[in-house]
Amino acid sequence: GVTSALLADLVRAQGTATQVHLVQERARAAAALHNLVRPGDLVVTVGAGDVTAVGPQLLEMLGEDAG
Repeated sequence: GVTSALLADLVRAQGTATQVHLVQERARAAAALHNLVRPGDLVVTVGAGDVTAVGPQLLEMLGEDAG
């Protein structure tokens, strides 16, 4: 089957992404991204269920940094 680790490996193998990070636990994803993202970065979250909550959580964290 298709797993998040397999997808990350396939993206890495393409050689077009400069960095690929896999966070297994959705609850840790926004915090992990917060430590990695820089201005101009593109963040893509892929998954099922409540993965859509990661983007707003990350934006909130980044907004706190700016404010």
